[in-house]
Amino acid sequence: MAVLLSEKVEKAHREALAKVQLPVVKFVRLVNPSQLSPHQRQLVWKGIKVSNPALATCLTTDPNIAALKEHFNASVVFTSAEINDYTQAAINAGHAHESQ
Repeated sequence: MAVLLSEKVEKAHREALAKVQLPVVKFVRLVNPSQLSPHQRQLVWKGIKVSNPALATCLTTDPNIAALKEHFNASVVFTSAEINDYTQAAINAGHAHESQ
């Protein structure tokens, strides 16, 4: 009888666990551009201007972003993948400019 009860409890436990939706946690490395070298910052900024002009405009003209920076010492951060993409966009733009 104890074995049957144990099997029932184990089955109920498995069924309960199957119903639980655990959140998926993904860790993303964030990069604050102020921690980059001046040359790297220039490349990232050029890449943003080339590949995402709307973001470049927003970062330089949005009064809400300016207020966050002023009042809370906030910083804009990017994922390491975004930093790599913007850097590559700047490099590609430089090569395109050189070949013209």
